[in-house]
Amino acid sequence: MSDFRFTSNDVFVIFRTGVVFHGIVESGSVSKGDHVSLLTQFGPLVARVEAIELDRKLIPTSIAGAEIGLLLANFDRESVNVHVGTLVDESNFNTVPTVESVLGIQVPVTLERMGK
Repeated sequence: MSDFRFTSNDVFVIFRTGVVFHGIVESGSVSKGDHVSLLTQFGPLVARVEAIELDRKLIPTSIAGAEIGLLLANFDRESVNVHVGTLVDESNFNTVPTVESVLGIQVPVTLERMGK
């Protein structure tokens, strides 16, 4: 693990794109293309950073102390990738599982960058 530590209080899916984690970079930095890990009730989950958003602008690398959104995709658990890639039945949102239940997390959740 690296010195990157990020705590997210909000998580949501952009279907067919990825999962967005919104929160604060507590330490270190992460860049587009890096892999991050989070602990879930099913064990560690790794994903690739596809985009980083700061103040409604895409940036290549985060900085400590910033409030950012991390778009993650290409999870190492196929069930998550299937959920992200499936379009929602808009006629009945009650049938869609929460992203928290699919990932096996409770917010706040902490992410760390995988060592290079």
